[in-house]
Amino acid sequence: MTQPTPTHREAKPAFGDPSVWWWAVGHIPEALRGVIWPAVAPATADEATKEQTAQARQLKGNLDAIDGLGKTPDEATLDRLEREIEANADAESERRTSVEARLTTVLGMTSIAASVAFGTLASVFDNQHQNAASFAGTVELVLVVYGICQLVNALLASLRGLRRAGYDTLTLAEVFPDSTGSPTDQRLAGMRERIKVQHQHAEVNSRKVEQMAVAHTALRNFVLAVLVLSLATAIASALPRRQASDESGMLRALRGDSAMIELLRGPRGAQGPPGPQGPPGPPGPQVRPGRSHP
Repeated sequence: MTQPTPTHREAKPAFGDPSVWWWAVGHIPEALRGVIWPAVAPATADEATKEQTAQARQLKGNLDAIDGLGKTPDEATLDRLEREIEANADAESERRTSVEARLTTVLGMTSIAASVAFGTLASVFDNQHQNAASFAGTVELVLVVYGICQLVNALLASLRGLRRAGYDTLTLAEVFPDSTGSPTDQRLAGMRERIKVQHQHAEVNSRKVEQMAVAHTALRNFVLAVLVLSLATAIASALPRRQASDESGMLRALRGDSAMIELLRGPRGAQGPPGPQGPPGPPGPQVRPGRSHP
């Protein structure tokens, strides 16, 4: 039996709807959106209509397969069909368990990485960080902020995927809708209801899978940011430092700036009173008189 491939994307929201921002995100190119802020792109009105039509066609095809058995199908065919329906239900349940387990793992990993990233960001903003105003410090700051944004996105996607979802369940009235009908009719009616429930479960699980894909993309971006940050730090550490030469050039510039020197010296004060007269100095050497000429 063909499994449905549902989607949860919606058409363009009305102006003023809080989801209009997410609709605008969908118009960003997918490659660019996957690098800046991974998100599930909402479908346009035409795409949503086509997908809903495809879902309805798939569900109708599964139901028509049951109706095509006729009024009196043999017991072997009914047993085989029930086993296939149960196998599909078990597969969908396992899919849900696997997706939720992966989302839980991503949530734990992202929480640990976020704590480390926030600690790194705090060190960048520390007043004692010497390279905060340098080019290397600016690159480091941008990469750390970008990595934190990707971790936040992964956290939000994991929480959305693990959010409580409404799974339809079967009641006895749905399994046996007509107590007056024949046992065969009751079995066929129960199969129809189980197929409808499986279709709804597949739709909900598809939403979880999409959020898992968003979380994985955000984590991939975070890992790439850490790799680039490591390379940039290694290159900056290997380059010769120019701090001493920069300080020498600054001192020479200050010494040659007379206006700056006068500004640092400050205004001249008033001339003070003359001091006491000192003792006379020793007499100088005697000059030998020169010869007179006629």
